[in-house]
Amino acid sequence: MIVYERNDAFMMITQHDHAKVSGDLITEWREDLFFHTKQNNELVYAAYQHDRGWIGLDDSPFWNDATNRPYSFIDFPLKPRFLFYTLGIDEVQRTNKYSALLCSLLYTTLFERVKDKDVEGYLNQEYHRQKTLKELLIIDEGTNSQLQTHLNILLICDELSLFMCMQEPGTPTKEYKFFSDGLHYSAGRGLMKK
Repeated sequence: MIVYERNDAFMMITQHDHAKVSGDLITEWREDLFFHTKQNNELVYAAYQHDRGWIGLDDSPFWNDATNRPYSFIDFPLKPRFLFYTLGIDEVQRTNKYSALLCSLLYTTLFERVKDKDVEGYLNQEYHRQKTLKELLIIDEGTNSQLQTHLNILLICDELSLFMCMQEPGTPTKEYKFFSDGLHYSAGRGLMKK
């Protein structure tokens, strides 16, 4: 759940709705910056589905007694979070292996900076999934460049969507604690369609 506070209420946006915004952003990506392969549609699917593990969690939000507000994706406990991430990627994998690989890579990229034993276990599990999927999909040096480009696009659109969903439109950027140092993944200019 993405949560921000108004004077009299908590505004709550489901992670799956945020993922829909990520997918919409990718559909606006300039085609000449994509690799021209069938995997472009699989990238779009990954963007729309990357947070599907949150669907069940967001149906019944959890209250955080310590902060006196609903848990958000920022402070939700790691162990149950990783269980649901795994379930979500499993669902994507049943439909499309390349999309699942992108979702797995997205999460490992996001959590590689976090030092915690629970994170380490999750990362190892997903590294194993990635190795298996790369072997099944026959991803070699030639297609690895495409995979990295698709991952970068997914990361950027995920972050842009979070930026749009985490505060009211028009909020001064200094109010965004999560983005106090700017966006984490830079895309450069001219990437979206005119």
